[in-house]
Amino acid sequence: MKMLAFFMVIFLGWVNLNFLPKPEVFYTNNGSVTMLMSLNMGKTIATTNSANSVYEPATDKVDFVVDLKTFQFSNILIEYQFKETYLEVSKYPNVTFKGRMRSKVDMQSKAIQKVWIDGFLDMHGVIQKRTILAEVKCLDNQIYVKSDFTIRPAEHKIAIPAAFFTEEKDIIDIHFEGHYSKK
Repeated sequence: MKMLAFFMVIFLGWVNLNFLPKPEVFYTNNGSVTMLMSLNMGKTIATTNSANSVYEPATDKVDFVVDLKTFQFSNILIEYQFKETYLEVSKYPNVTFKGRMRSKVDMQSKAIQKVWIDGFLDMHGVIQKRTILAEVKCLDNQIYVKSDFTIRPAEHKIAIPAAFFTEEKDIIDIHFEGHYSKK
C-alpha cells in the first residue's frame, strides 16, 4: 500500500510538471551592444551583435549576458590592448545583468513604454547595483528594447590609464538594442 501511494505521488508530480502552463518568455540572442569611448586617439566604438537576453513578463525578470570577446573595435590598434590588458577577457569573459522591471510592460500597447530596471551588473568580477532606463515597444508578439547608460571602468576595477581618455572623462557610454521573440 505504501508503495502504491509512493508511485501515485511521483505520477501526480510528473503530471503537474509536464502539463502546467509554462511562463511566457521572450529572448534575443543577437542583441546589439555598442560601447563609445572618447579617447585621446579619437572616438572609439566597440560593437557586438551577439548579446543574449531573456525577459519573463509574469515576473518582470530580465537577464542579460554578453561575451566581451565578440566586441569589434573601430580602432584595431587598441582592440587587443583593451580586451586583454584592461578588460582581461580571458579572466572575465562575460558581462551579466540580472534585474527586474519596476513596472509591468503592457504587452497589448503598441506605444513606446519607458521602464526602470533595477538589478546587478557583473563586470570584471565586480557586481554593482544599477538602475537602468529602457524603452520598450511591443508589436506582434515581439518586444523591441533600447537602452542607454554609462559605465565608469574604475567602478569595476578596470584600470584604464587616465591619459587614454579625453579631458579625463573616464566614462564609457553603452547603447543596447534588442529584438525579443517568444520562446
